[in-house]
Amino acid sequence: MLDGRVVDAMESWLANERGAGFIAVDGGAERRDNPAAGTNLESKFADVTRWLRSITPLPVWWSELYPVSFEAPATATSAAKWSDALQQLDAAGARAAILWQPQGHANGWTDLWSDPTVASGGQPTSWYSAVNSRMHPPSS
Repeated sequence: MLDGRVVDAMESWLANERGAGFIAVDGGAERRDNPAAGTNLESKFADVTRWLRSITPLPVWWSELYPVSFEAPATATSAAKWSDALQQLDAAGARAAILWQPQGHANGWTDLWSDPTVASGGQPTSWYSAVNSRMHPPSS
Protein backbone atom coordinates (compact mmCIF):
# COMPACT_ATOMS: atom_id res chain seq x y z
CA MET A 1 0.00 0.00 0.00
CA LEU A 2 1.49 3.32 -1.05
CA ASP A 3 0.58 6.59 0.56
CA GLY A 4 -1.56 8.52 -1.94
CA ARG A 5 0.64 11.58 -1.45
CA VAL A 6 3.61 9.59 -2.76
CA VAL A 7 1.67 8.49 -5.83
CA ASP A 8 0.48 12.05 -6.48
CA ALA A 9 3.98 13.46 -6.06
CA MET A 10 5.52 10.88 -8.41
CA GLU A 11 2.88 11.41 -11.08
CA SER A 12 3.35 15.19 -10.87
CA TRP A 13 7.12 14.88 -11.00
CA LEU A 14 6.99 12.57 -14.02
CA ALA A 15 4.61 14.93 -15.83
CA ASN A 16 7.07 17.79 -15.37
CA GLU A 17 10.55 16.22 -15.32
CA ARG A 18 13.05 17.21 -17.95
CA GLY A 19 16.23 15.24 -18.57
CA ALA A 20 16.14 12.84 -15.62
CA GLY A 21 18.53 9.91 -15.84
CA PHE A 22 16.91 7.74 -13.17
CA ILE A 23 14.42 7.72 -10.30
CA ALA A 24 15.78 7.39 -6.75
CA VAL A 25 13.42 6.05 -4.10
CA ASP A 26 13.73 4.95 -0.52
CA GLY A 27 11.54 3.11 1.91
CA GLY A 28 11.13 0.61 4.66
CA ALA A 29 9.08 -2.50 5.26
CA GLU A 30 7.35 -0.96 8.27
CA ARG A 31 3.98 0.61 7.67
CA ARG A 32 3.32 4.08 9.05
CA ASP A 33 -0.24 3.21 9.98
CA ASN A 34 0.74 -0.05 11.70
CA PRO A 35 4.50 -0.60 12.22
CA ALA A 36 3.92 -4.05 13.71
CA ALA A 37 2.36 -5.21 10.42
CA GLY A 38 5.69 -4.81 8.61
CA THR A 39 7.04 -8.21 9.52
CA ASN A 40 6.84 -9.83 6.06
CA LEU A 41 6.76 -6.95 3.62
CA GLU A 42 10.01 -7.56 1.73
CA SER A 43 7.95 -7.70 -1.47
CA LYS A 44 7.02 -4.03 -1.03
CA PHE A 45 10.30 -2.95 -2.64
CA ALA A 46 9.75 -5.11 -5.72
CA ASP A 47 6.11 -4.01 -5.92
CA VAL A 48 7.11 -0.33 -5.88
CA THR A 49 9.82 -1.00 -8.47
CA ARG A 50 7.36 -2.74 -10.79
CA TRP A 51 4.86 0.11 -10.35
CA LEU A 52 7.50 2.71 -11.19
CA ARG A 53 8.67 0.73 -14.21
CA SER A 54 5.05 0.59 -15.40
CA ILE A 55 4.74 4.39 -15.43
CA THR A 56 8.20 5.45 -16.64
CA PRO A 57 11.10 4.06 -18.67
CA LEU A 58 13.60 5.64 -16.25
CA PRO A 59 15.80 3.19 -14.31
CA VAL A 60 14.84 2.73 -10.66
CA TRP A 61 17.56 3.19 -8.03
CA TRP A 62 16.87 2.39 -4.38
CA SER A 63 18.89 5.02 -2.52
CA GLU A 64 17.86 3.53 0.83
CA LEU A 65 15.87 0.47 1.74
CA TYR A 66 15.04 -1.07 5.07
CA PRO A 67 13.58 -4.58 4.80
CA VAL A 68 13.94 -4.89 8.57
CA SER A 69 13.54 -2.31 11.29
CA PHE A 70 16.56 -0.12 11.94
CA GLU A 71 16.49 -1.34 15.53
CA ALA A 72 16.46 -5.02 14.53
CA PRO A 73 19.53 -6.98 15.63
CA ALA A 74 21.69 -8.70 13.05
CA THR A 75 20.26 -12.22 12.99
CA ALA A 76 19.99 -14.98 10.42
CA THR A 77 16.32 -14.04 9.98
CA SER A 78 17.02 -10.36 9.33
CA ALA A 79 19.88 -11.26 6.96
CA ALA A 80 17.49 -13.57 5.09
CA LYS A 81 14.94 -10.74 4.80
CA TRP A 82 17.64 -8.50 3.31
CA SER A 83 18.67 -11.20 0.88
CA ASP A 84 15.05 -11.85 -0.11
CA ALA A 85 14.35 -8.13 -0.63
CA LEU A 86 17.46 -7.74 -2.80
CA GLN A 87 16.57 -10.82 -4.83
CA GLN A 88 13.07 -9.48 -5.42
CA LEU A 89 14.44 -6.04 -6.38
CA ASP A 90 16.73 -7.67 -8.89
CA ALA A 91 13.88 -9.70 -10.37
CA ALA A 92 11.64 -6.60 -10.52
CA GLY A 93 14.25 -4.74 -12.57
CA ALA A 94 15.71 -2.28 -10.07
CA ARG A 95 19.02 -1.01 -11.44
CA ALA A 96 20.68 -0.17 -8.11
CA ALA A 97 20.28 -0.70 -4.38
CA ILE A 98 22.65 1.40 -2.32
CA LEU A 99 23.70 0.06 1.07
CA TRP A 100 24.72 2.87 3.41
CA GLN A 101 27.29 2.53 6.18
CA PRO A 102 28.46 -0.98 5.32
CA GLN A 103 31.22 -1.09 7.93
CA GLY A 104 30.81 -2.36 11.47
CA HIS A 105 29.13 -0.20 14.11
CA ALA A 106 27.25 -0.61 17.39
CA ASN A 107 24.00 -2.27 16.30
CA GLY A 108 25.45 -4.35 13.47
CA TRP A 109 22.25 -4.45 11.48
CA THR A 110 23.68 -3.88 7.98
CA ASP A 111 27.37 -4.40 8.49
CA LEU A 112 29.03 -6.02 5.50
CA TRP A 113 32.32 -6.17 7.41
CA SER A 114 33.31 -5.77 11.01
CA ASP A 115 34.70 -2.54 12.47
CA PRO A 116 38.06 -2.00 10.73
CA THR A 117 39.35 0.22 13.55
CA VAL A 118 39.77 -2.76 15.89
CA ALA A 119 42.59 -5.31 15.66
CA SER A 120 40.45 -8.19 14.37
CA GLY A 121 38.20 -5.94 12.27
CA GLY A 122 37.53 -5.72 8.57
CA GLN A 123 36.16 -9.27 8.36
CA PRO A 124 33.08 -10.23 6.32
CA THR A 125 29.90 -10.64 8.37
CA SER A 126 26.77 -12.75 7.93
CA TRP A 127 25.26 -9.75 6.13
CA TYR A 128 28.02 -9.91 3.56
CA SER A 129 27.25 -13.57 2.96
CA ALA A 130 23.53 -12.80 2.66
CA VAL A 131 23.92 -10.06 0.06
CA ASN A 132 27.14 -11.04 -1.74
CA SER A 133 25.36 -13.15 -4.33
CA ARG A 134 23.15 -10.14 -5.13
CA MET A 135 26.01 -7.67 -5.57
CA HIS A 136 27.05 -7.16 -9.16
CA PRO A 137 28.17 -4.23 -11.25
CA PRO A 138 25.46 -2.35 -13.10
CA SER A 139 24.83 -3.49 -16.64
CA SER A 140 25.47 -1.01 -19.39
